[in-house]
Amino acid sequence: MNLDTLTLPLEVADKAFNVGVGAAVAVVTALVGAMGMAVKATFTWADELDSIQDVIGGTNEEAAALNFTLRKSGVSTETFNKSMVIMEKGLVKADGSLDTVGKAMEKWGINVKDANGKLKPQAELIGEVSKKYASLGTQQEKVNFLTETFGKGGAEMVDFFDTLAQEGGIDAVTQKVKSFGLVVDPARYEQFTRSLEEIKLAGLGLAVQFTEKLMPVFETLLQWVNSFRGLSLTEILNKLGTDISNFMSSIDWNKLLQDAATNFANLGQAFADWAKSIDWAQVTADIITGIQSIDWATLGATIRTGFAGIFSGLNTIANSGDWQGVYNTINTATLDFIAGLSGQGSWANVKATWAANWVQLQQIVTSALGFVQSTWTATMGILPAVAASAMTMVKSNFQNALNSVKTAFTNIFSAIKTIIVNAISGAVNSALGFLGTLIQAINNLPSVGGNTGAQSSASTGTNGGRASGGYASGMTLVGENGPELVNLPSGAYVNNNLSSQRMANQPVQAFIDYDELGRVLGRVLGQQMQRTTR
Repeated sequence: MNLDTLTLPLEVADKAFNVGVGAAVAVVTALVGAMGMAVKATFTWADELDSIQDVIGGTNEEAAALNFTLRKSGVSTETFNKSMVIMEKGLVKADGSLDTVGKAMEKWGINVKDANGKLKPQAELIGEVSKKYASLGTQQEKVNFLTETFGKGGAEMVDFFDTLAQEGGIDAVTQKVKSFGLVVDPARYEQFTRSLEEIKLAGLGLAVQFTEKLMPVFETLLQWVNSFRGLSLTEILNKLGTDISNFMSSIDWNKLLQDAATNFANLGQAFADWAKSIDWAQVTADIITGIQSIDWATLGATIRTGFAGIFSGLNTIANSGDWQGVYNTINTATLDFIAGLSGQGSWANVKATWAANWVQLQQIVTSALGFVQSTWTATMGILPAVAASAMTMVKSNFQNALNSVKTAFTNIFSAIKTIIVNAISGAVNSALGFLGTLIQAINNLPSVGGNTGAQSSASTGTNGGRASGGYASGMTLVGENGPELVNLPSGAYVNNNLSSQRMANQPVQAFIDYDELGRVLGRVLGQQMQRTTR
């Protein structure tokens, strides 16, 4: 085989493929669910057959035929089994003579014993009872017959025997259940159920052993919990702390671990013993035999034929029925129902009322639209005048606002001007006062006098006179009417007498010794500050 050629030309992006995969998954899921339901239904069916055979014996075919009739008639298997037990108990006495039921059945023409004087099987008696029941003419006779045969519960068996008679008797039903595949060996399912139950019980045994080991702990725990009754929250907390501390101290942890290991080993050994006690070879052989006993090909063909029949039946239903008529009938019924709910009497009245309401609604809408349109037109007519008036009002208000702002700023600047003028006036007055004080201070400066007898520059520490003019600095003798001592700054220039006279004929020019002025101002300010702080 060339494995390289085994490719599947499928595109997973193809929508049809994805839909197909989804459908396949859905089918598989449905099949798994159906298989689970089928297995459950099969075990239920087998269990019912087993219960019937436990009561009446007989073959698997007979039990299947009886249970088929019970299912179809709606009579429960439990009711049937109870009725059969009542019938069996009343057939013969311990000495072999006929009892009440046996005598009643003999009166109705049914012999409960065979040619050898032995009691007939229950399944055979059911067949004879069914034939007799079908031969009776009135329902009262049938009820009386069943009541005398099965006791008070005989009336509950009416539907069963009616169905059995309609099916043609027990033999006909037996053939039908064979064709349906309903004949199974309930013993196999019963054995499987017992084996499964044995496994469950083995697990229960492990649980019981485990619980048995824990029971002393549970009992002690319950006693401890009960000891908290009637205590306050504070007492409970105190007791809880003390008990936990004592409990932890009292545990022999080494022994506890050893016991746990021993118990686990015992459980493991018990499981091993249980596993050895089961004949797994026989169990698996039964499973294999069960699987091999099924003709899977025939089963598949039967299922295929069954589905084909189902689809054929659905096709026949779809094509044969007047489904359009059904739809029309349902539609008419629905319309009439709506008419009844609305109190109109008929659908025609409903349509007429709706048409009238629709016309009225249109009129209301038209009237409303007309009102809206006229209102809009009137509004648009007066809108320009309203807008012009509004603009005029806005313009006036804006102009007033600007004027208010202008006035406000004018007042502000006027106030600022007044403040500045007052401040300057005050400063000038202060300066004039200060200048007067300065002039007075300058006039009070001591003078160095005398045309003759002046101290020499060496003795006075001053520069010599500058009658001839020239640059000078420091203390220097100058004079208009006699010697005058001045303190000249460095770089100062002294004009001689001739130059000074020439200058007298020229416009007066003021020359200020700013260094000296600064020193004088400093002294005067210092003196003023001293006076102020005293």
